[in-house]
Amino acid sequence: MGSQRCAVIGVGQTHHAAERKDVSIAGLVREAALEALEDAGLAWSDIDAVVIGKAPDTFEGVVMPELFLADALGAAGKPMLRVHTAGSVGGSTAIVAAKLVEAGVHERVLTVSFEKQSESDSVWGLTVEMPFQAPLVAGAGGYFAPLIRAYIERASAPADIGMRVAVKDRLAALGNPNAHLHLPDIDLAMVEESFMLWDPLRYLEVCPSSDGAMALVIGSEDVAKGTEGPAAWIQGMAMRSEPTMFAGRDQVNPRAGRDCAADVYAQAGVTDPRSDFDCAEVYVPFSWYEPMWLENLGFAAQGEGWKLTESGATAPDGDIPWNPSGGVLSSNPIGASGMIRFGEAAQQVRQRCGDYQVAGARRALGHAYGGGRSSSACGSSDPIHPTSPSPPVVRHQTNAHQYPPTRPVPTRQVRRPHAMARFPFPMPFGWFQIGYPEDLAPGELQPLHYFDSELVMWRADDGSLNLQSAICPHLGAHLRVRRLCRRWHHRVSVPRVALRRHRCVRRDPLQRPRQQAGEAPQLPGDRTQRTHHGVVPPR
Repeated sequence: MGSQRCAVIGVGQTHHAAERKDVSIAGLVREAALEALEDAGLAWSDIDAVVIGKAPDTFEGVVMPELFLADALGAAGKPMLRVHTAGSVGGSTAIVAAKLVEAGVHERVLTVSFEKQSESDSVWGLTVEMPFQAPLVAGAGGYFAPLIRAYIERASAPADIGMRVAVKDRLAALGNPNAHLHLPDIDLAMVEESFMLWDPLRYLEVCPSSDGAMALVIGSEDVAKGTEGPAAWIQGMAMRSEPTMFAGRDQVNPRAGRDCAADVYAQAGVTDPRSDFDCAEVYVPFSWYEPMWLENLGFAAQGEGWKLTESGATAPDGDIPWNPSGGVLSSNPIGASGMIRFGEAAQQVRQRCGDYQVAGARRALGHAYGGGRSSSACGSSDPIHPTSPSPPVVRHQTNAHQYPPTRPVPTRQVRRPHAMARFPFPMPFGWFQIGYPEDLAPGELQPLHYFDSELVMWRADDGSLNLQSAICPHLGAHLRVRRLCRRWHHRVSVPRVALRRHRCVRRDPLQRPRQQAGEAPQLPGDRTQRTHHGVVPPR
């Protein structure tokens, strides 16, 4: 496959709101697409293919919406491709569209992502019964809050950093007419006084639920040069994913994000992200993710990201403005949020951001993220000389299902750690030691992190040992706080695990005991205890 340069030549974005009752899903995506086509100076007939993306179908309860959206997006008789990578889908959809142009498959591609959360319940959509995944009855915040607490402990960060990010992004959104939230009176006191949702996240530190859509028109080099409007040239693209159940996965500082950023920087010739980029649109759904991503994307050293936020460096008037549009904290149509980051970055280098334009912006970073996936891309408005050769492009992908790639890697080869030759790793089935009974006195509780899960082990007053999920299924609170544990769970039946020295807990995702190699089958009357966490042999 050949390789050619490509650029964003048209951007269209709807107004985001809690409910867009004035339009259907088809009307929502068409609103963004029409604006992108007008911006590019093109008609529906000029488009060669359409790439559409959104979050899980359960969020609206409409299965395979791309089928009925084909007509609304002018895709009748044309190739149409659906992309789905959970929360990062907006970013990965834009990357897929750009790759089609870069590879010479199409000259002009329209790509659209959307979400209409008002027509469903995303919390319900995330609550899938075992054994498929652990239910998130508390919403996404109940999943991410423990990771934020882990970052605060690692970095010894002050408690007000998240509140500072919330104020900064909400004030920046005042200049963006498309933003969902406009809170002109917001300040640190208002954020601090808002009620606690998931410790340490308060109500005004989390993203809203929005209806909205984003569309981009991506053209080849020849098409971009023939367009009257400015073009945002795509200098680098990368997408990485991680196995969600990998026991060694660091969700506070994901390997996928680090590798993804390194690949993009290598393609774009970026050596110092903080000085080489003029601004960045980064996926920050919860306020504390700004300092976390500052470190993950290489803008700050480990443990130093919060210092950049505290110093004001990421403010609109700082040396590296982050989310000058207001970011995900101000608008969050989940399926479109990643593409909005890319579109806003493109608009910055095209000098079309109006009241929130970063002065002199010529290179911007767009970033998208999902719980199990991270994607990143950057664009630049630097002019391309017609005779200049195309730079080498790294075509290297990793995913949770296949490694190494079946196709050979042209151009330069990316060095892989020796341990990755065994990828994918086996699922963590079997027996794992988590501690000793003598470590806990009656009435004592110990937080643990095993099997990619937050757990608590505690000894009741009668001396019995207990192991359960650390996240309260009723309020989403972390049960490491003994007061909450006793208040809400002193009458709740929880799985009992009889642990003795050198006895371990067996991890079985299917929640039923399995016969081990060489183990006698269980007979009627066998006194082996069965629990939700596995099998404990009788005393």
